[in-house]
Amino acid sequence: MNERKHTFKYLLKKGFNIARFDVYIELILCLFSLPLAWLIINFTSISANAITITSLFCGVLGAVLAPIFGLKWLLVGFMLFFVLDLADGRVAVARGGETGFGAFLDLVSDRCVIMSATVSLACYHMMHSEPVEMFLLIVYVMSIFFMDALAYANLISSTKSGSEGPLGKSNAFIQKEVNNTFKNTILDPWHWLPGRMSSYLFIAAAAMITGSFSIAYGVGIAAVLCEYGMLGGKRLFSLIRK
Repeated sequence: MNERKHTFKYLLKKGFNIARFDVYIELILCLFSLPLAWLIINFTSISANAITITSLFCGVLGAVLAPIFGLKWLLVGFMLFFVLDLADGRVAVARGGETGFGAFLDLVSDRCVIMSATVSLACYHMMHSEPVEMFLLIVYVMSIFFMDALAYANLISSTKSGSEGPLGKSNAFIQKEVNNTFKNTILDPWHWLPGRMSSYLFIAAAAMITGSFSIAYGVGIAAVLCEYGMLGGKRLFSLIRK
């Protein structure tokens, strides 16, 4: 095993070499997930798959506890899931590379946590007779899964054609074509546009600041559509004109 992969500097470099993440996720990756990954790699024998399963457990447990003991448990569970979910990939890379099963497990755990969090919030709104909030929650989740469908349609198109998909280079809906170092991440204005993953953070922040789920879900929907609406629309328009 390459010892260079055990250094925090290497993990930091790899962490900021993921063009599909926006700056908000990268900052969380840097502050929480990379130090955690470094500790796991150097001082434990915990596997990446074990971290993924732990992240799934934290996310689902928080969703189960939330309607009973309060939504703070959903937030705690989801943030633990989020940090662990970002750490498992770094551990996998340092220990020989991501496996097909590991990638599958990661995708399944993501969707399971999103679904459990959605059910948890839906139960909360039903218990408190909040139909508007329920409707906006449904719109938000539908926008997330619609963007996922576009991303994987783009991936399938890329795989079949053997070339870049119409919406970018990877299963990310829009791949930011920048030198994704820390400096360029901070200075690139396009990189500050929210995306699917950071929409969760915007919802949590808006809910805590305003105390309104209607506003929070509206912010989340805007965050999901912002980056892909602007960058994706621009790219599609350029393709149609050709």
